[in-house]
Amino acid sequence: MGNISTTEEINSFIAEPISPKTFLALIISWSFLGMVSAGLNLMVCAMVYTDKKLRSMTNYLVVSLSVADLLIAVVFVPFYIIDHYARTVIGDYFVAFILLATVFNLCGVTFERYIALTRPFRYRMIMTCQTVTIIVFVSWLLPLVLSLLPLASNSDVDSNLLKVYIVVVLSLFIFAPCTTMVCVYMRVLRVAHRFIMRSKGRTSKGNITGQMAGKDEKANRAFAKVFGYVLAMLAPFYLHQYLLDPKPVTTCHQRNDFRFLLYATAQLYFRSFHLCFLQERSSRSLM
Repeated sequence: MGNISTTEEINSFIAEPISPKTFLALIISWSFLGMVSAGLNLMVCAMVYTDKKLRSMTNYLVVSLSVADLLIAVVFVPFYIIDHYARTVIGDYFVAFILLATVFNLCGVTFERYIALTRPFRYRMIMTCQTVTIIVFVSWLLPLVLSLLPLASNSDVDSNLLKVYIVVVLSLFIFAPCTTMVCVYMRVLRVAHRFIMRSKGRTSKGNITGQMAGKDEKANRAFAKVFGYVLAMLAPFYLHQYLLDPKPVTTCHQRNDFRFLLYATAQLYFRSFHLCFLQERSSRSLM
């Protein structure tokens, strides 16, 4: 019959219908996680907005990351319900955009931490308001372009070409950044450890510099641990969804809905860390 249209290819990949009880259980669990995650993200944004002492370059990037996860918490369940009944793919593109934005915002936060630890004397020169604005702008614009680019293609484009596009996007903009962030955090932790050791050796036991250095090391270790947790939760999701079971669109459309529950859980823990991180910064600023 010739080439199969993209629409027919997409329809062939639509998940099999699930039972009403399973569907209801998923909606309830996701709604609960979504409300908790949305509440934590809103608290992070509110703390930075209301407390001038928290308006740092780091926290501006953290707020941008929180906004990405807030969108996931707010729009995922409605899009899932619409897709369950209407069999649309618009929600898939939007969720793909938010997931990519999350990774890019993580890269922005990682870059800021790397500069703070490895270039402390040049930090204010590098991480200016203009630099942070560019990082945030790119962290949202590039995911938008990457997720919506397939919509601009011809409707009769070969699905194999779209699969190649998915693999390329994941390799260059998901796996490569995550691998880079792992390496960067390893270096950040080494630098932070050397710094705290030197601070302990040069300052008295009650010196404020030594105390601040110790808190910085704890914050960096906590950030690295939570990042590793999120990476471990997302890795099986991406490997199965796009490499072992690729689809002809850049989506998160699932046959196994439990993977979304894993992702929501990871984001819940990550936002909890953001809240603790900002509270620690706030208490430090009051010392």
